[in-house]
Amino acid sequence: MKFRCEIVGDLHIVLRDLSGIIKRNFHTHNLIVNEGLTYIADKMIPTPSLPVMAYMAISTGSGAAVGGDTGLTLPEVDRVGLTSTTASTFSTIYAATFPTGTSGSVTESGIFSHATPGHGDEYMLSRSIFAAVNKLTTDTLDITWSITFAAA
Repeated sequence: MKFRCEIVGDLHIVLRDLSGIIKRNFHTHNLIVNEGLTYIADKMIPTPSLPVMAYMAISTGSGAAVGGDTGLTLPEVDRVGLTSTTASTFSTIYAATFPTGTSGSVTESGIFSHATPGHGDEYMLSRSIFAAVNKLTTDTLDITWSITFAAA
């Protein structure tokens, strides 16, 4: 008898204006890319040189998310350090806030291991494409990303 494991990613995206008023609030799904699957498998053995997932990025790309993705559409609108990372039974939750000062019609996001796109030891865990979120320079964008493992 074979047992399977499914990895599901969900994002909660909240756009707020300068006063903190919510302008957009929605959930969407993501793709765990091939590089992310390899990263997860590599974490199952002692791999001291493997970096941690510590950054989230947003961009204005429109191409479909596919398994072979290794980055977002360049140029990225912003890449920030995660504000929190928590683990619970069968899931990991990543959270990031994209502060005021950047703007764009944001349509994609990803989780990464490095602060610089294309860096030699950068790994991409997952990528999500969604309907445009029009972030003004006075807006903040909060993304909470949940990666859950479940028996399939």
